[in-house]
Amino acid sequence: MISGADTAWVLVSSALVLLMIPGIAFFYGGLVRRKNVAGTLMQVVVTMGVVGVAWVLWGYSLAFGPSLGGFLGNLEWFGLAGVSAADAGPYSDTIPHQAFMVFQGMFAMITPAIVIGGFAERMKFSSFLVFTVLWVTIVYAPMAHWVWSTDGWIGSLGALDFAGGTVVHINSGVAALAAALIIGKRIGYGEQSMAPHHVPMVVVGRGACYGLDGSGSTPVAPLAPDGNAVNAFVVTNVGRGGRRSRVDGRVLAVRRETKPHRCRIRRCGRPCGNHSRCGVRRRPAGYINRCRGRCPVLLVHQPSEQAESRRLLSRARSTRHGRNLGRNCHRLVCRRRVWSVGRRR
Repeated sequence: MISGADTAWVLVSSALVLLMIPGIAFFYGGLVRRKNVAGTLMQVVVTMGVVGVAWVLWGYSLAFGPSLGGFLGNLEWFGLAGVSAADAGPYSDTIPHQAFMVFQGMFAMITPAIVIGGFAERMKFSSFLVFTVLWVTIVYAPMAHWVWSTDGWIGSLGALDFAGGTVVHINSGVAALAAALIIGKRIGYGEQSMAPHHVPMVVVGRGACYGLDGSGSTPVAPLAPDGNAVNAFVVTNVGRGGRRSRVDGRVLAVRRETKPHRCRIRRCGRPCGNHSRCGVRRRPAGYINRCRGRCPVLLVHQPSEQAESRRLLSRARSTRHGRNLGRNCHRLVCRRRVWSVGRRR
């Protein structure tokens, strides 16, 4: 039986996930150089239109259609044939089939937008359009079928992916790494400054994804506003208290640029580290035990930020580049999670 509350829950959450794409556009737009801002913003925003059309025509059928041996869906639902806007589908009894299609389409749109970070500033717009359509068809749709389809072979093995840790984040991360390795470095890399041109854009963009991720994409995975959704919301937001990835991103950013006048890239380390751990947080968000009164963040021991930063900085100083860092950075204040880099002596 179709539930109006469940349908509204899924549709509103789908809209929140869609708003994460402009957040990614601001995030990447602030990280690139000034001359490439417009191109990067346009690449991210265009994924909504290009992937949206491909998803309706053949992507949804390949990802969630009747299975062909557990590896790929057939084209029975090509162009949404047989996907009703009033009747429930095979993945939920309380929401229309098209509502589920819309919700999954948001993940299909945002995943190639994340991949853009791997080849930012290095791909023609026309080549990007071809790459996006092919990647969604050849890579994303089969992966979604393997993990999330009722007959997918990875899901049949017992794999758990509550809100896209595997299908979205691991998948996009591997794709971005492969694209970066194939395309290669930027022209002039290592010879000229490639620091982010606008730190506020980075923070605003990452902040938008930060909030909408925990309130839109993760809690809606159960497709109903029930206790499982509440647990996913709590685990996602409490899990953000984990500090290690933020420290790692900060220290790696400090190691990248040691000159005091190139401080912008250091200030982007924290949002980048926060962005990198989404895949870890979203996979088990709805499966962590909530029945025994234990705080989810206490299930995993996390070292203090100060001890972790000292360990990483000590390792950095063992190299020539790290020794240069030690001469330039005479102060690391971790008590309030503020990193201060002193002036050159």
